[in-house]
Amino acid sequence: MGYFRLIDDIEIPRRRHLGEISCGPRRLVNFLDGVPVDIGEVPSVEVTHFGRPLEFCLTGFGVPVETTALCAVVSRIADGDVEVVPVEVAGQAGFAVLNCVKLVSCIDEARSEFTKWTSTDYRADLAGQYRSVTRLVLNGHKVPPHANLFRVEGWQVALIASEHLKDAMSKHGCFGAKFVPLPTSQGLRP
Repeated sequence: MGYFRLIDDIEIPRRRHLGEISCGPRRLVNFLDGVPVDIGEVPSVEVTHFGRPLEFCLTGFGVPVETTALCAVVSRIADGDVEVVPVEVAGQAGFAVLNCVKLVSCIDEARSEFTKWTSTDYRADLAGQYRSVTRLVLNGHKVPPHANLFRVEGWQVALIASEHLKDAMSKHGCFGAKFVPLPTSQGLRP
């Protein structure tokens, strides 16, 4: 099965760009940890650049915001790996955060290109964790067979979709989504 990095198409002209997700003026919501959230209210998504709404868009922090119709398609395929959290975007309903709650430790470090934080960096508390990944290669043996949408453990900004999910989203229509093919090695089994 093929895998794709799911990003948004930033080259769409006059498109809307999204920023932080918050509940009230001072409480930001983190959707990158790979765990369900318990918010208790409908969060709002900041619009950093007004323009054409998309069916799929990532916030500036890599959180997918989709139409509720597209979220339903993704939920059917990636059941159990996602949590749909309704949000307001510029006062509009009909959108939701697709909170990916599956983390998979699957970077093939021998074939990927990356840097890690060190104890001498300004974020010494992150020593040993990925600082950036410029070439991502997945270890196919570490990806569970039914993983259709997941974040890469240790580099949660990467949102990965299976070929099955890509096909379903494309068939539905997912204006704004871009699927970047990822190389997958068949490294050693864990």
